Amino acid sequence: MVLSVNYIWMRPDGEASFEIPSPSFFFLQKNAACYPDTQFNLWVEDPKAYERYAIPANVAPQQLNSLPAFSEVPVFSLGEARYMWAKVDIARLFVLKHVLDGTNASDGAIYTDFDVKDVAIHSDALEERLRKYGAAFGGTYVEVHNSRQIISPFENGYIAFNGKGLPLLEHILDGVLENVRPERSSVYDDIKEGLYSWAEMHRNDGDDPFPMEWGTKVGCLPVLPRGGFKVNRRYAAKPAAHCTRPAPLTSAISQLFKVES
Repeated sequence: MVLSVNYIWMRPDGEASFEIPSPSFFFLQKNAACYPDTQFNLWVEDPKAYERYAIPANVAPQQLNSLPAFSEVPVFSLGEARYMWAKVDIARLFVLKHVLDGTNASDGAIYTDFDVKDVAIHSDALEERLRKYGAAFGGTYVEVHNSRQIISPFENGYIAFNGKGLPLLEHILDGVLENVRPERSSVYDDIKEGLYSWAEMHRNDGDDPFPMEWGTKVGCLPVLPRGGFKVNRRYAAKPAAHCTRPAPLTSAISQLFKVES
């Protein structure tokens, strides 16, 4: 099974500082180095988001506005900062669908937040979930006695689908788009509702029906640290050769997310 890994960076309209912070890009560079045979895609609205960083050979910058959805789905035209959660949550679903539409049915695609230190594409648990259910989701963990203890079984900061799970992904996306409203700033609950309704519809299918307990059986991959990573100067991304000015450690959009979370 061939997997691609996909990152997304967006910004509110009018936000002057929209570069990817150095610690965030550090983990992209780190994961790309750990998995040199894996294709990584960095989806952005503007190349300025990454222009001060060295781009690993297996990382391909991609333009979000190249996807038809970004001109066809009204939520992407909403510029206020409070809509950022809904926009990035929907964007990751469209990106995964776009990637899967162009791959073999046995292959898959991962969306990951930047604060995932190890995208774990060789994980037995990830492979088993994709084989059985066509999907896999990250959970939030805390470190307890040098082991990772799951405290939340499902977070959409790490989601994976393969060809088998493409109908599920399309079902979730259809439900999200049906319910999205300008007055709502999040679609997280709609994603979960799509998973519950899919489980209800397919609980008796074949040898590996999609489980009602999808949170623990399809989720629970210990990849997302509680609260994200702490800003640390040790996490400094490798700069581009032409860069003469250090990249920022944080940004206004990062602070927006931390406040809302």
